[in-house]
Amino acid sequence: MAAPERPRSHHSGRDLSFQDHTSAQVLPMRTATGNFSQSTQPNKAEGSDIDRAISLAISEHSSKEGDGPLVTEPASSEKGHNGRAVPSDPSASVKPSMRKRREIAIGWVPACLAVIMLALTALYAIRPDLWKSDFINSSPSNAIFVLRALSEVTAFLLAITVASAFELLQWLLTVREGGIPLTEFLCLQEGTGILGLIQLTAEAKARARTRLWGSLRILAVVLLPILGVLIMSEVGTVLRFDKVGQTAAPLGFGLGSLNTSVAVTLSPLTDILLGASFSQFLDDPTHAIDISDASRRRACSTTADLGSGQTCERVIYLVAGQEEIAAQITTDAHPRADSWLVEDHQGYVLRFTEGDHGWAFENGTECRTYYTEAVGAALGVFRLCAKNVASNQIQARISSCSYNDTLYGNCDKESTWNSTPTWATSLSSTFRHARIAYSRLNGTIISHEFSKMSETVAPLNSSDLLQAWDNFLGLAKSTDLTTSTTLEILGLGAGKFMFPAMIASMLNAITAVSSQSPALQTRAVNALQALLAIPIYFCQPGYVERQALSALPSNVLLTNYDKIILPDGLERNSPVYFTVSRNQIVVGLASIIAYVVLGGLALILCFIALGGATFTERSRHVPDTTAFPLLDFCRHCVVTSKIGMPTAGGTFQSTESYDGVAIREMDVKMAHNAVYSSAYESRKE
Repeated sequence: MAAPERPRSHHSGRDLSFQDHTSAQVLPMRTATGNFSQSTQPNKAEGSDIDRAISLAISEHSSKEGDGPLVTEPASSEKGHNGRAVPSDPSASVKPSMRKRREIAIGWVPACLAVIMLALTALYAIRPDLWKSDFINSSPSNAIFVLRALSEVTAFLLAITVASAFELLQWLLTVREGGIPLTEFLCLQEGTGILGLIQLTAEAKARARTRLWGSLRILAVVLLPILGVLIMSEVGTVLRFDKVGQTAAPLGFGLGSLNTSVAVTLSPLTDILLGASFSQFLDDPTHAIDISDASRRRACSTTADLGSGQTCERVIYLVAGQEEIAAQITTDAHPRADSWLVEDHQGYVLRFTEGDHGWAFENGTECRTYYTEAVGAALGVFRLCAKNVASNQIQARISSCSYNDTLYGNCDKESTWNSTPTWATSLSSTFRHARIAYSRLNGTIISHEFSKMSETVAPLNSSDLLQAWDNFLGLAKSTDLTTSTTLEILGLGAGKFMFPAMIASMLNAITAVSSQSPALQTRAVNALQALLAIPIYFCQPGYVERQALSALPSNVLLTNYDKIILPDGLERNSPVYFTVSRNQIVVGLASIIAYVVLGGLALILCFIALGGATFTERSRHVPDTTAFPLLDFCRHCVVTSKIGMPTAGGTFQSTESYDGVAIREMDVKMAHNAVYSSAYESRKE
């Protein structure tokens, strides 16, 4: 016949079968009325035997855990008049063990590291120029990656510090004589999730301190992502340039007033110099920088809605190209340098706005008709008109003779031009100084920074622009002997350049397809704007002479640059440097301040908690803890009701149901301070 089943506590579910059934003892159980019921009343001898058995079992269990021998107090050693166990003296001197000291000391390590990382993150954001690493400076993504890595490490260390601070604070409050309310304990317990914290904090009958601890825990949870968002909210990169040695060369460089005679010298090269890509002249990164307002720039795009009502305005900063200095500085000097840096560079700010098709121009003085002919027949004809409305403001218009009119030779009739489509624009110009950096590899502008000098008016004469195009296209009234000979050898002259035919063909093509795609009208306007800007760029004093200068040896650049003979009209006011470019991060100052303030405040509060756990008298009563909070709670704590009766106990201690007891009416106390300490926790500290 099978042996009878060993009895189990119907409340705790713990197997009590290790006790001899002949001498089994049921521990006192609290009833709903608060009285104690006992189904079996053993004699004192039997009780002593059971106490010794329980003590022996617990000692063996503790020895397996490596916590040393476990000392228990027999339940019958001290009894009151009602048979209840008398708690041990809580005022007994408790000396912190070496293990506890080590745990508290370890808690300071991530806190100190978090302070260091917070300072490094802020320093990198404020003074990125102090970081000269090739990895950081090699690309914009690397510069941003380093900031992200620093901030993430800081957040990780801060999370550890905050968790340690809350844990120590939890034990400092629990070791008090009266313990800590269970709701506050749960708010400080790291095992409580965000939903639990919200429930504890938002409960209608929650105490003020419960709301305080719950709010602090919730803030701690959301603080880390907030810090990450703050530091990365205003991040960008810029190029910075480290000058290589003493390589300053104050050369004549920049754009100034026009000299239309330069176009005469360049006329044999017009088709080669401009070519079919002339309409993208203001998009060429070797000499043009688009500084338009973003909203106005979108209105000028080929995909813009023409009915949006947004006014198109295009602002271009036109500067001298690298070819103006490449001949003056050797290309083999300082091979480590990857860029040129030109300071105090003067350039044109060209503001183009939408024109009015109703503008009137004098055909004799304000308009020019340019054509290309072959075998006595015209291949393409276009008309360019320009007039001044202010010293630095020009209104311009362009139109082309249609294919049919060109084929039948009607382009010389004024009535033909009255019926052709036209495109108009307005140009205003100013001078502005800037620091320009050019790529040494391909001559493109890689960076620009305007100086604090205000813009000044840059006078432009419409007649000079028209005269420059006359000179470019072989209609000049007078040319030098060398240019005339060159044009004659090449068979060039009035009507012999292909450039007018290119422009006319492009405008006629736009006219043919613009009915299906009105946005293509922008291309014709861009071509007109390029025709106005090309003379400004090429017709500069000394342009041809500078191209003809031979390369200078590096020692001339470094020591004798002041003896270089420059063409008339140029001033030595634009220093040129060899530079090494690097990418540097830029972070908004407001973001940095908010990041440091929030992170610093969190660390200050954590240091206060760590200090309380290290230097206060109460810290002497904090028990030795492990890396497992739940295990620490089971080992050292007991949950009691407000009248001091246990609602949940440790090992070998019966439990009473939570039904009918509100969670806010419970306390958490140290087991050795509670009226009903468990046998597991009856050892002395």
